[in-house]
Amino acid sequence: MEGNRRIKGLDGLRGLAVLMVFIEHRMIYSHGFGNVGVRVFFVLSGFLIVGILHSERHLIEMRCRSLRSAILCFWERRVRRIFPIYYVVIAVFFIWFSRAGYSYVESGVYWHATFTTNIWTGVIRKDWSEASHFWTLATEEQFYLLAAPVLLFVPLKVHLRLSVFVLAVAIVTAICLYLLGANAVSIETFPMVAFGFLAAGGTLRLALDRIGRIGIIYLLSSAVLVVISIGCSWVLGSVEFYMVSAPLSLIAAIFLVGYIVTNQGSSFVGLLELRWLKYTGTISYGFYVLHAFFEMPDWALQLISAESGAYRELAYVVGSFLLSFGAAALSWHFLEKPILKRSPPREAITTSVA
Repeated sequence: MEGNRRIKGLDGLRGLAVLMVFIEHRMIYSHGFGNVGVRVFFVLSGFLIVGILHSERHLIEMRCRSLRSAILCFWERRVRRIFPIYYVVIAVFFIWFSRAGYSYVESGVYWHATFTTNIWTGVIRKDWSEASHFWTLATEEQFYLLAAPVLLFVPLKVHLRLSVFVLAVAIVTAICLYLLGANAVSIETFPMVAFGFLAAGGTLRLALDRIGRIGIIYLLSSAVLVVISIGCSWVLGSVEFYMVSAPLSLIAAIFLVGYIVTNQGSSFVGLLELRWLKYTGTISYGFYVLHAFFEMPDWALQLISAESGAYRELAYVVGSFLLSFGAAALSWHFLEKPILKRSPPREAITTSVA
Protein backbone atom coordinates (compact mmCIF):
# COMPACT_ATOMS: atom_id res chain seq x y z
CA MET A 1 0.00 0.00 0.00
CA GLU A 2 1.51 3.33 -0.99
CA GLY A 3 2.11 5.55 2.00
CA ASN A 4 1.58 8.98 0.46
CA ARG A 5 -1.28 8.60 -2.03
CA ARG A 6 -4.62 10.16 -1.22
CA ILE A 7 -7.21 7.67 -0.05
CA LYS A 8 -10.72 8.57 -1.18
CA GLY A 9 -13.37 8.72 1.52
CA LEU A 10 -11.17 9.54 4.49
CA ASP A 11 -11.83 13.28 4.36
CA GLY A 12 -15.55 12.52 4.25
CA LEU A 13 -15.19 10.19 7.23
CA ARG A 14 -13.44 13.00 9.12
CA GLY A 15 -16.38 15.22 8.25
CA LEU A 16 -18.86 12.71 9.68
CA ALA A 17 -16.74 12.29 12.82
CA VAL A 18 -16.56 16.02 13.57
CA LEU A 19 -20.31 16.37 12.95
CA MET A 20 -20.95 13.63 15.52
CA VAL A 21 -18.83 15.52 18.06
CA PHE A 22 -20.72 18.73 17.29
CA ILE A 23 -24.11 16.99 17.66
CA GLU A 24 -23.21 15.73 21.14
CA HIS A 25 -21.96 19.13 22.28
CA ARG A 26 -24.89 21.15 20.92
CA MET A 27 -27.96 18.90 20.96
CA ILE A 28 -29.89 17.44 23.87
CA TYR A 29 -30.43 13.68 24.02
CA SER A 30 -27.35 13.08 21.89
CA HIS A 31 -24.98 11.51 24.40
CA GLY A 32 -22.77 8.91 22.76
CA PHE A 33 -22.39 10.51 19.34
CA GLY A 34 -19.24 12.42 20.29
CA ASN A 35 -17.62 9.32 21.78
CA VAL A 36 -17.95 7.51 18.48
CA GLY A 37 -16.70 10.55 16.55
CA VAL A 38 -13.60 10.92 18.72
CA ARG A 39 -12.70 7.24 18.37
CA VAL A 40 -13.06 7.43 14.61
CA PHE A 41 -10.69 10.41 14.69
CA PHE A 42 -8.16 8.47 16.76
CA VAL A 43 -8.26 5.34 14.61
CA LEU A 44 -7.98 7.42 11.45
CA SER A 45 -5.05 9.43 12.85
CA GLY A 46 -3.27 6.27 13.96
CA PHE A 47 -3.84 4.68 10.56
CA LEU A 48 -2.36 7.65 8.69
CA ILE A 49 0.46 8.63 11.06
CA VAL A 50 1.76 5.11 11.65
CA GLY A 51 1.57 4.57 7.88
CA ILE A 52 3.70 7.68 7.28
CA LEU A 53 6.26 6.66 9.90
CA HIS A 54 6.34 3.11 8.54
CA SER A 55 7.10 4.46 5.06
CA GLU A 56 9.78 6.77 6.47
CA ARG A 57 11.43 3.87 8.28
CA HIS A 58 11.51 1.99 4.98
CA LEU A 59 13.45 4.91 3.45
CA ILE A 60 15.85 4.84 6.39
CA GLU A 61 16.48 1.12 5.94
CA MET A 62 17.02 1.73 2.22
CA ARG A 63 19.60 4.36 3.25
CA CYS A 64 17.68 7.07 1.39
CA ARG A 65 17.01 9.15 4.51
CA SER A 66 18.71 9.74 7.84
CA LEU A 67 16.95 9.09 11.13
CA ARG A 68 17.48 12.69 12.23
CA SER A 69 16.01 14.25 9.08
CA ALA A 70 13.01 11.90 9.17
CA ILE A 71 12.16 12.83 12.77
CA LEU A 72 12.64 16.55 12.20
CA CYS A 73 10.59 16.48 9.00
CA PHE A 74 7.74 14.63 10.70
CA TRP A 75 7.64 16.96 13.71
CA GLU A 76 7.97 20.04 11.51
CA ARG A 77 4.90 19.06 9.50
CA ARG A 78 2.90 18.28 12.65
CA VAL A 79 3.79 21.69 14.13
CA ARG A 80 2.70 23.48 10.95
CA ARG A 81 -0.58 21.58 10.89
CA ILE A 82 -1.56 21.81 14.53
CA PHE A 83 0.04 24.82 16.24
CA PRO A 84 -1.18 27.96 14.38
CA ILE A 85 -4.95 27.86 14.88
CA TYR A 86 -4.55 26.06 18.22
CA TYR A 87 -2.42 28.79 19.78
CA VAL A 88 -4.56 31.56 18.32
CA VAL A 89 -7.54 30.01 20.10
CA ILE A 90 -5.50 29.50 23.30
CA ALA A 91 -4.57 33.20 23.30
CA VAL A 92 -8.20 34.27 22.89
CA PHE A 93 -9.27 31.71 25.50
CA PHE A 94 -6.67 33.10 27.93
CA ILE A 95 -7.90 36.70 27.47
CA TRP A 96 -11.55 35.66 27.79
CA PHE A 97 -10.98 33.77 31.05
CA SER A 98 -8.85 36.57 32.46
CA ARG A 99 -11.65 39.09 31.88
CA ALA A 100 -14.16 36.68 33.42
CA GLY A 101 -12.12 36.69 36.64
CA TYR A 102 -10.79 33.12 36.50
CA SER A 103 -7.31 32.39 37.79
CA TYR A 104 -4.81 30.72 35.44
CA VAL A 105 -5.11 27.51 37.45
CA GLU A 106 -8.93 27.47 37.26
CA SER A 107 -8.95 28.11 33.52
CA GLY A 108 -6.35 25.45 32.78
CA VAL A 109 -4.67 27.70 30.20
CA TYR A 110 -1.18 26.48 31.06
CA TRP A 111 -2.30 22.87 30.62
CA HIS A 112 -3.84 23.65 27.25
CA ALA A 113 -0.77 25.59 26.11
CA THR A 114 1.52 22.65 26.90
CA PHE A 115 -0.73 20.01 25.30
CA THR A 116 -1.46 18.35 28.63
CA THR A 117 -5.20 18.96 28.74
CA ASN A 118 -5.77 15.22 29.06
CA ILE A 119 -3.86 15.25 32.37
CA TRP A 120 -5.70 18.39 33.51
CA THR A 121 -9.08 16.89 32.65
CA GLY A 122 -8.65 13.28 33.78
CA VAL A 123 -6.16 13.48 36.65
CA ILE A 124 -6.57 16.97 38.14
CA ARG A 125 -10.24 17.89 37.54
CA LYS A 126 -11.63 14.44 36.82
CA ASP A 127 -14.43 16.19 34.97
CA TRP A 128 -15.09 18.06 31.72
CA SER A 129 -14.60 21.82 31.44
CA GLU A 130 -15.08 24.63 28.91
CA ALA A 131 -12.11 23.61 26.74
CA SER A 132 -11.74 19.98 27.74
CA HIS A 133 -12.22 18.89 24.11
CA PHE A 134 -8.54 19.85 23.74
CA TRP A 135 -7.72 16.59 25.53
CA THR A 136 -7.83 14.71 22.23
CA LEU A 137 -5.31 17.11 20.67
CA ALA A 138 -3.05 16.71 23.71
CA THR A 139 -3.25 12.94 23.35
CA GLU A 140 -2.34 13.05 19.67
CA GLU A 141 0.58 15.43 20.24
CA GLN A 142 1.96 13.17 22.98
CA PHE A 143 1.56 10.18 20.69
CA TYR A 144 3.38 11.97 17.84
CA LEU A 145 6.19 12.97 20.20
CA LEU A 146 6.72 9.37 21.30
CA ALA A 147 5.79 7.40 18.19
CA ALA A 148 8.06 9.22 15.75
CA PRO A 149 11.42 8.40 17.36
CA VAL A 150 10.34 4.89 18.32
CA LEU A 151 8.89 3.80 14.96
CA LEU A 152 11.65 5.50 13.00
CA PHE A 153 14.34 3.88 15.15
CA VAL A 154 13.15 0.26 15.39
CA PRO A 155 13.17 -2.12 12.36
CA LEU A 156 10.11 -2.37 10.10
CA LYS A 157 9.50 -5.98 11.11
CA VAL A 158 8.85 -4.86 14.70
CA HIS A 159 6.22 -2.20 13.89
CA LEU A 160 3.15 -4.44 13.80
CA ARG A 161 4.06 -6.25 17.00
CA LEU A 162 4.74 -2.93 18.70
CA SER A 163 1.34 -1.53 17.69
CA VAL A 164 -0.44 -4.65 18.95
CA PHE A 165 1.52 -4.42 22.22
CA VAL A 166 0.46 -0.77 22.78
CA LEU A 167 -3.16 -1.71 22.07
CA ALA A 168 -2.98 -4.60 24.55
CA VAL A 169 -1.43 -2.40 27.25
CA ALA A 170 -4.19 0.19 26.67
CA ILE A 171 -6.89 -2.43 27.21
CA VAL A 172 -5.25 -3.72 30.40
CA THR A 173 -4.79 -0.14 31.66
CA ALA A 174 -8.47 0.71 31.10
CA ILE A 175 -9.56 -2.43 32.97
CA CYS A 176 -7.20 -1.67 35.88
CA LEU A 177 -8.43 1.93 36.16
CA TYR A 178 -12.03 0.68 36.16
CA LEU A 179 -11.30 -1.83 38.92
CA LEU A 180 -9.55 0.89 40.93
CA GLY A 181 -12.71 3.00 40.83
CA ALA A 182 -11.69 5.69 38.34
CA ASN A 183 -14.56 7.61 36.75
CA ALA A 184 -15.33 7.61 33.03
CA VAL A 185 -13.55 10.91 32.35
CA SER A 186 -10.35 9.73 34.01
CA ILE A 187 -10.34 6.44 32.11
CA GLU A 188 -11.15 7.94 28.72
CA THR A 189 -8.55 10.72 28.91
CA PHE A 190 -5.76 8.65 30.47
CA PRO A 191 -2.88 8.84 27.95
CA MET A 192 -2.09 5.13 27.78
CA VAL A 193 -5.75 4.25 27.27
CA ALA A 194 -6.21 6.80 24.48
CA PHE A 195 -2.95 5.69 22.83
CA GLY A 196 -4.67 2.36 22.33
CA PHE A 197 -7.14 3.85 19.84
CA LEU A 198 -4.29 5.37 17.84
CA ALA A 199 -2.37 2.08 18.03
CA ALA A 200 -5.47 0.27 16.77
CA GLY A 201 -5.44 2.44 13.67
CA GLY A 202 -1.74 1.77 13.25
CA THR A 203 -2.29 -1.96 13.63
CA LEU A 204 -4.95 -1.85 10.91
CA ARG A 205 -2.57 0.01 8.58
CA LEU A 206 0.30 -2.43 9.14
CA ALA A 207 -1.88 -5.55 8.92
CA LEU A 208 -3.98 -4.45 5.94
CA ASP A 209 -1.72 -6.03 3.32
CA ARG A 210 -2.09 -9.37 5.09
CA ILE A 211 -5.83 -9.02 5.66
CA GLY A 212 -6.75 -8.12 2.10
CA ARG A 213 -10.11 -6.72 1.04
CA ILE A 214 -12.64 -6.06 3.79
CA GLY A 215 -16.17 -6.98 2.69
CA ILE A 216 -19.43 -5.09 3.03
CA ILE A 217 -20.47 -7.26 5.99
CA TYR A 218 -17.91 -5.34 8.05
CA LEU A 219 -19.39 -2.01 6.96
CA LEU A 220 -22.85 -3.20 8.01
CA SER A 221 -21.42 -4.54 11.27
CA SER A 222 -19.82 -1.17 12.00
CA ALA A 223 -23.22 0.53 11.61
CA VAL A 224 -24.80 -1.92 14.05
CA LEU A 225 -21.96 -1.45 16.55
CA VAL A 226 -22.31 2.33 16.36
CA VAL A 227 -26.04 2.13 17.06
CA ILE A 228 -25.47 -0.20 20.03
CA SER A 229 -22.64 1.99 21.33
CA ILE A 230 -24.81 5.12 21.27
CA GLY A 231 -27.80 3.25 22.65
CA CYS A 232 -25.81 2.15 25.69
CA SER A 233 -25.78 5.75 26.90
CA TRP A 234 -29.50 5.47 27.62
CA VAL A 235 -29.29 2.43 29.89
CA LEU A 236 -25.84 2.43 31.51
CA GLY A 237 -24.05 4.63 34.02
CA SER A 238 -21.17 6.77 32.80
CA VAL A 239 -18.34 4.37 33.72
CA GLU A 240 -20.17 1.27 32.52
CA PHE A 241 -21.14 3.13 29.35
CA TYR A 242 -17.50 3.88 28.61
CA MET A 243 -16.34 0.31 29.28
CA VAL A 244 -18.98 -1.04 26.87
CA SER A 245 -19.06 1.67 24.22
CA ALA A 246 -15.28 2.11 23.91
CA PRO A 247 -14.54 -1.37 22.49
CA LEU A 248 -17.72 -1.37 20.38
CA SER A 249 -16.96 2.01 18.77
CA LEU A 250 -13.28 1.07 18.38
CA ILE A 251 -14.18 -2.06 16.42
CA ALA A 252 -16.70 -0.06 14.38
CA ALA A 253 -14.05 2.55 13.53
CA ILE A 254 -11.58 -0.17 12.48
CA PHE A 255 -14.20 -1.80 10.24
CA LEU A 256 -15.13 1.58 8.74
CA VAL A 257 -11.59 2.67 7.91
CA GLY A 258 -10.66 -0.80 6.67
CA TYR A 259 -13.68 -0.98 4.38
CA ILE A 260 -13.07 2.49 2.95
CA VAL A 261 -9.39 1.84 2.22
CA THR A 262 -9.96 -1.55 0.57
CA ASN A 263 -13.11 -0.61 -1.36
CA GLN A 264 -12.17 2.64 -3.08
CA GLY A 265 -14.71 2.14 -5.86
CA SER A 266 -17.69 1.42 -3.61
CA SER A 267 -20.90 3.46 -3.43
CA PHE A 268 -20.23 4.20 0.24
CA VAL A 269 -16.88 5.80 -0.60
CA GLY A 270 -18.68 7.73 -3.35
CA LEU A 271 -21.06 9.16 -0.73
CA LEU A 272 -18.12 10.16 1.45
CA GLU A 273 -16.63 11.96 -1.55
CA LEU A 274 -19.60 14.33 -1.79
CA ARG A 275 -18.16 17.82 -2.04
CA TRP A 276 -19.76 19.29 1.09
CA LEU A 277 -18.79 16.31 3.24
CA LYS A 278 -15.24 16.18 1.90
CA TYR A 279 -14.87 19.91 2.51
CA THR A 280 -16.16 19.48 6.07
CA GLY A 281 -13.43 16.89 6.56
CA THR A 282 -10.85 19.25 5.11
CA ILE A 283 -11.67 21.96 7.66
CA SER A 284 -12.49 19.47 10.44
CA TYR A 285 -9.45 20.31 12.58
CA GLY A 286 -10.34 23.99 12.75
CA PHE A 287 -14.00 23.12 13.25
CA TYR A 288 -13.14 20.82 16.15
CA VAL A 289 -10.89 23.39 17.84
CA LEU A 290 -13.32 26.29 17.39
CA HIS A 291 -16.81 24.80 17.77
CA ALA A 292 -16.86 24.92 21.58
CA PHE A 293 -16.47 28.72 21.46
CA PHE A 294 -19.03 29.52 18.76
CA GLU A 295 -22.67 29.21 19.69
CA MET A 296 -25.82 31.05 18.73
CA PRO A 297 -26.10 34.06 21.12
CA ASP A 298 -29.20 34.51 23.26
CA TRP A 299 -30.11 37.85 21.69
CA ALA A 300 -30.26 36.22 18.25
CA LEU A 301 -32.41 33.39 19.60
CA GLN A 302 -34.75 35.96 21.15
CA LEU A 303 -35.27 37.50 17.73
CA ILE A 304 -36.20 34.08 16.33
CA SER A 305 -38.36 32.83 19.18
CA ALA A 306 -39.04 34.34 22.59
CA GLU A 307 -40.10 31.02 24.09
CA SER A 308 -38.19 27.81 24.60
CA GLY A 309 -39.16 24.89 22.41
CA ALA A 310 -38.16 22.68 19.53
CA TYR A 311 -38.01 25.57 17.07
CA ARG A 312 -35.69 27.58 19.29
CA GLU A 313 -33.53 24.49 19.94
CA LEU A 314 -33.24 23.89 16.19
CA ALA A 315 -32.31 27.53 15.62
CA TYR A 316 -29.63 27.24 18.31
CA VAL A 317 -28.09 24.13 16.73
CA VAL A 318 -28.19 25.45 13.15
CA GLY A 319 -26.90 28.88 14.16
CA SER A 320 -24.06 27.42 16.22
CA PHE A 321 -23.12 25.11 13.36
CA LEU A 322 -23.03 27.92 10.80
CA LEU A 323 -20.91 30.11 13.08
CA SER A 324 -18.46 27.26 13.77
CA PHE A 325 -18.35 26.20 10.13
CA GLY A 326 -17.76 29.76 8.95
CA ALA A 327 -14.98 30.32 11.49
CA ALA A 328 -13.33 27.02 10.52
CA ALA A 329 -13.54 27.86 6.80
CA LEU A 330 -11.89 31.25 7.40
CA SER A 331 -9.22 29.61 9.53
CA TRP A 332 -8.48 27.05 6.82
CA HIS A 333 -8.25 29.48 3.90
CA PHE A 334 -6.45 32.37 5.62
CA LEU A 335 -4.32 30.66 8.29
CA GLU A 336 -3.93 26.90 8.10
CA LYS A 337 -3.72 26.36 4.33
CA PRO A 338 -1.22 29.19 3.62
CA ILE A 339 1.10 27.90 6.36
CA LEU A 340 0.89 24.33 5.05
CA LYS A 341 1.67 25.56 1.54
CA ARG A 342 4.90 27.10 2.81
CA SER A 343 6.00 23.74 4.19
CA PRO A 344 9.05 22.47 2.27
CA PRO A 345 8.45 19.31 0.21
CA ARG A 346 9.54 16.11 1.90
CA GLU A 347 11.98 15.39 -0.91
CA ALA A 348 13.84 18.61 -0.15
CA ILE A 349 14.45 17.54 3.42
CA THR A 350 15.52 14.00 2.52
CA THR A 351 19.15 13.41 3.40
CA SER A 352 20.98 10.56 1.73
CA VAL A 353 23.12 8.53 4.11
CA ALA A 354 24.58 6.22 1.49
